[in-house]
Amino acid sequence: MGFHSNFHDIADKEFARRISIGFNDWLSLEERRVLIARNAPLQELSRTIKGFRSYEKEARGILKWLDDPLDSIISYGDEDFPSFEGLEKHLPYFLLCRGPVPRKDSTCIGIVGTRMPDYDGLQKAFELGLGAAVGGACVISGFAEGIDQASMRGCVAAKGACIGVLACGHDVEYPSLTSRLRESIVDCGGCIVSRFAPDTPSYKSNFVSRNMVIAAYSNALVVVQAPEKSGTLITSDYALSMGKDVFVGSAGVGSKDSKPDSRRAGSHALANDGAPVISSMAQWDGFSPGNLVRRLEGTAASLSLNAKSFENGEAFRFGDQVYIVERNC
Repeated sequence: MGFHSNFHDIADKEFARRISIGFNDWLSLEERRVLIARNAPLQELSRTIKGFRSYEKEARGILKWLDDPLDSIISYGDEDFPSFEGLEKHLPYFLLCRGPVPRKDSTCIGIVGTRMPDYDGLQKAFELGLGAAVGGACVISGFAEGIDQASMRGCVAAKGACIGVLACGHDVEYPSLTSRLRESIVDCGGCIVSRFAPDTPSYKSNFVSRNMVIAAYSNALVVVQAPEKSGTLITSDYALSMGKDVFVGSAGVGSKDSKPDSRRAGSHALANDGAPVISSMAQWDGFSPGNLVRRLEGTAASLSLNAKSFENGEAFRFGDQVYIVERNC
């Protein structure tokens, strides 16, 4: 009973009915599917199901938003709708997608972390995003300043496919100044995903929902740096509940001889609990990149590279660091 970009084949009234039922996320996915399938009118559901809401305004907003050919909606039961197996509460029945809908059989690597990383954390996030992209994997993250944006910029730099998950609606620019990044992701064949109506602000509770979607799409999740109390650790909990591989980036652990600083406390604890520490996506058994990424050291890193070519590879700059992608043809 899913509905995709061919929603124009569905009458507006029926579309609104499906959206309204789907938004009642305190019901299970299967309960919502059954209600949609039996053509239950909204008036009946509002009268017979305690707590049921009619999301008429949201349905109208989504219908208008879908006028753009870049935009589509996928729902529970569609071939490429991600699995939320292992989770039970407040699951999304549909996702709003700007750009090509991610394929369910794609290799997706979640790269997440704190909004306030140190410089090593930012560089590691960019390097991991770059490495995933040149290895043919999709990077998924959450648009937050810091680790999330750095990982997506690494992916986009290599023209890789990226999934950016919003904690708001598509028509809301949050965080601010991310419209260019959103455009770059779509231009590179990636997708911006939201479970919220287009005009929904970034309410605090939305971030937990966003983290759930990141975990669902990820085949593996890398926590680059995270404090002790962090939404990033909620994402890792979701991923573990869903049976996904969870790693800690090498920038997320402190030295053996000292207590980790606050921005690493959560990721360091995750490593102590058994999460493998990696410095490259090549260390994940589920990912076999044909290309290698290495950071230039010393005087080479200070070169002013105007062209994206260096010896037998491609060069990418992030901050004052330069990364070389060595092509293994």
